[in-house]
Amino acid sequence: MEVKTTICPICFQKFSQERKPMIICEEHHSICESCFNTLNKCPFCANSLTNFKPIQNLDLLKSIDQEDTNSNLSQIPIIPLDQLEIEKEPFSSGISTDNFRATWKKKQVIIKKTRIQIDSNSQKQFENELNLIGKLKHPNILPIYGITKFENRFCIVMKYAEQGNLLDKIPNLQFQEKIDLSLQIIEGLRFLHSNSIIHGDLKLKNILISKNKPKISDFGMSQLREKTTENLGITFYSNYLAPEFLKQEKFSDTSCDIFSLSIILFEIFSSKRYFHKKNRRKAFIKMMNEKRPYFPNNFPKDLSKFIKKGWKKNPQERSTLIQFIQCLEKMKNSNQPEKRKELEQTNQQPNEKEKEKEKKKKSKSNVIHQINNIFRIEKIFFWINLLSINTNNSLKNSYSIKIKKNQQ
Repeated sequence: MEVKTTICPICFQKFSQERKPMIICEEHHSICESCFNTLNKCPFCANSLTNFKPIQNLDLLKSIDQEDTNSNLSQIPIIPLDQLEIEKEPFSSGISTDNFRATWKKKQVIIKKTRIQIDSNSQKQFENELNLIGKLKHPNILPIYGITKFENRFCIVMKYAEQGNLLDKIPNLQFQEKIDLSLQIIEGLRFLHSNSIIHGDLKLKNILISKNKPKISDFGMSQLREKTTENLGITFYSNYLAPEFLKQEKFSDTSCDIFSLSIILFEIFSSKRYFHKKNRRKAFIKMMNEKRPYFPNNFPKDLSKFIKKGWKKNPQERSTLIQFIQCLEKMKNSNQPEKRKELEQTNQQPNEKEKEKEKKKKSKSNVIHQINNIFRIEKIFFWINLLSINTNNSLKNSYSIKIKKNQQ
């Protein structure tokens, strides 16, 4: 179900008579008049805006007036702190929140406590963002129950995912499970995009598992993330980030999520990380220079084509969600069990290029080792010769002294 939003999905300001919602493309996507003037294509379907004359979304303006008469409909629930039993220490922390387990109405929940003090203007903007996403209901996105204040910090109360995150599950997944999970992740992402929401930080740790279903979490957090990095003077980067983020520091269309999704699908079906944790910065630089990991030999070929397109540097050249869905559905319906068995063994199958690379590395190491041995041997001979020369000189001097004494 598509939710009609009364908030501009670009600036997260509420539509009004002053900030009019404008239909900007044939797909009837709406953003505010101010944001429209800064774009040259629709941020959701990538259609050019040059050939389309924007018109006011009158239906949306009417619904805003209706909401204003009953403001409770647009407010995300405020949960009193005394209804929550919160653990003393956070179980994890992100760039913008510390995360606590808690109990609310006899069920486990997660409290995301902001790491910075939010001023009233920023809080209003953040609440607008949460009001937008709080209405969304989909089996593959993590529900938000409400907001609260804890230790003088703004907090979000979310569903607790009892099976952890997808990163921990990948090593034990069968091939068919990988397909099913991937399709559900894409459906959740497609639902967000259809409601004009760009995730902007999609990664394995933000895909949680509850009752064996993947739930996309941490969507709609862009305003908070931006404010946190600004206040703390830190740089937000992730190996799942699309390259265009470094240029503009915010995402203007959904293709950035396609980039992140491509990396996630690579990790799911290869059962290996896109980057090594020890070299995250180095991997990030490689990614920005358009260097990508090698695919194992038995990686599904059709899927690898769309992944390679999906993580291209140019956003306009990337795959679409529909292309990924069609490819995965085809894999799911394949009646080749022997091929599936072969594909399930991808984790231990190194790519030929990787083998060659490792071989060259060993060869180079052997050469260096041999050169070091040669230098070591030459060094030994040098000292032996030097010792020999010194010994001979000493003997000669001694002999010369004896001769002189005898002559006297």
